[in-house]
Amino acid sequence: MEGFERFQGTAAEDEAFKYALAVSCVIHLCILVPLSIANAHHIRKVTKAIEVKYQRLKLQQKEISRPVPKNTIAKEDKGNRTQVALGREVNPVPFAKDVSKLSESRFELPKKLPAEVVKLEVKRKVSVPPLKSEKINNPIYQDYYQIVRGRIKDRAYANYSKLDSGEVYLTFVIVSDGTLKQVKIIDERTKANEYLKTISLKSIQESMPFPPFPPNLSYPELSFNVVISFELEE
Repeated sequence: MEGFERFQGTAAEDEAFKYALAVSCVIHLCILVPLSIANAHHIRKVTKAIEVKYQRLKLQQKEISRPVPKNTIAKEDKGNRTQVALGREVNPVPFAKDVSKLSESRFELPKKLPAEVVKLEVKRKVSVPPLKSEKINNPIYQDYYQIVRGRIKDRAYANYSKLDSGEVYLTFVIVSDGTLKQVKIIDERTKANEYLKTISLKSIQESMPFPPFPPNLSYPELSFNVVISFELEE
């Protein structure tokens, strides 16, 4: 009987121990589960907070320029060219010759220019010399004839532009009112080219109108002969 009671006491203690253990487990579970959930949430927050992102950055390469010493020139290998540092004073190019050391005779100008380069100044000269007339010896006629020759000479000189020389013999008729009636070149007594012949005719025609005849020259018309001489003088 005593052994049975002891067995029952032991069983009761075991039941109490199991009950206490179960209660303890439930209490621990109630405490640990919320803590584990809170810790998991905290860890997730911490992990998100320390998320690292990488970005690509373009690094600019800075050129390192070496200091160029003053009064220096860097030579290139090709073309005998030189590259001078900007903003710095440099010495004269090494391959430039010193002009002061050259012989003075190399810079002497020739005292006399070659004959082919000497410029000659040529002057044009026009003359209308008087011709003696056996038919009319009247002084009034001679004075009028001189006026006519002067006008022709001025126009011939104005038209004379080339370097040609020669003599053109012409005959022409003037009416009493000063009008030119006709003009002709006497080829037999002319020594000139076509250019001089042309400007001679043109000069007489451009001299019109001539002055009317003086009262003492009571002629309806008069004939005149002239020689226009074209000369070149050096």
